Parts: sequence; C-alpha cells; structure tokens
Amino acid sequence: MNAFVIAFNRTFRIGWRHPLDSLNPMAFFIIVTSLISITFEGGSLATGDGLAIAVLWVVLLLSTMMASGGAYAQDYEDGSLEQVIAQNQSLYVSVHGSVAARWFLCAVPIVALVPLGAWMLNIDTEVWWILFITLIPGSIVFTLFGVLGATLTLGVGRNGVLLALLVLPLYVPVLLLGVGACQRSANQEPFEFALIGILAIAMGAITFLPFAIAALLRVSQEY
Repeated sequence: MNAFVIAFNRTFRIGWRHPLDSLNPMAFFIIVTSLISITFEGGSLATGDGLAIAVLWVVLLLSTMMASGGAYAQDYEDGSLEQVIAQNQSLYVSVHGSVAARWFLCAVPIVALVPLGAWMLNIDTEVWWILFITLIPGSIVFTLFGVLGATLTLGVGRNGVLLALLVLPLYVPVLLLGVGACQRSANQEPFEFALIGILAIAMGAITFLPFAIAALLRVSQEY
C-alpha cells in the first residue's frame, strides 16, 4: 500500500480515537471568538478598520497551533516512527499523508466554524467568501508549520511554549497577506496580489516543508 495512504489512515485513526485533540481547538476557537465579541461594544469590531478580520485570523492561527502540538508524539512514544524509518519507506510521502490527515481532522473543522466566528465578530457577509478562499491555504500553511515545530521539539516534554517560540515568526507572512487580502476586499480594493502570495506560500510549504519534517524525524531517531 502507498506510504501516503498508510500514514493518512494511521493518523486519521489515531485522531478519531482521541476526539479531544480535534474538539479542544474547536472549543478554543469558539470560546475566544465569543469572549472577544462580547468584550467590545457593537460597531467597535467593524469590518472597515479590519480589526475583526485580524482577530479571526489570529484566533484560527492559535487554534491550529494547538491542534498541531501533538504531531508524531504517539508514533515517537510507541516506536512506530522508528519502524517506519527502519523499513526505509518514503518518509517524504509518509509525512504528506500524516499532515493531510491532521489537516482534515483539526484545521478543516475550525475553518468550517469561520461563518460562526465572522457572525459573532460582526463581519459583513460579503467578506465571508474571501475569508474562506484565504483561510483554506492559510490553514494548510499553519498546519505544516505547526507540525514542523512539533517535530523540532519531539521528545521534549511540555513543549507548548517552545513550539510557540519556534514557529510563530514563520506565520507572520501568511498572516499579513491573509488579513491584508480580506481587508482590501472589504474596502473594495484590489486584493489579487495578496491572494496569489498566500497561494504561492502554500504551494511552497506543501512542496518543501515535508522534506524538513522528514529530516527532523530521522534525526529524532538517531542515538
């Protein structure tokens, strides 16, 4: 069986058996968004100044980070990761499968909650479509960077703070382009450059980051 399918099925089964790994980031997204929405008076999160859009992006970023923090932790602990490397399978393809499953399990449900978050933050419905278009590739990049950070700290207990310090700077370009594209669309300004930038970063991340993740996984198994 293809290494992609094997890794996808294994990661998906693990996530399905541990639903809290997906539900906790979703609950975090809803709770934080609702708390922010009730903190400000009506109209203070208007779309015109872009604050609501920026808040939505940041909350989704943090939720995705939370969902990616445990990537490969169980494989590392039970020895499955060592077996995959020892069998000389295509680790690059296997990483793609694992990240794809994690994106479907954790990031897609959060993106599906975007209309609820946009409604709570009083974002104009005309901007929702550009939010979806930018958040889908943005969530892919967030997931890949999150898995990269989790792999860097693999084997280090309680790595949440270290993970944040390592990967947060990597999120900045996508965050700026995504918020900028949505704000420009809301203000009836050209946003194609920012959208193309997000898509280009997503394609580059999908192509190259699994190489780095695979290399870090091999390093984690060296004694």
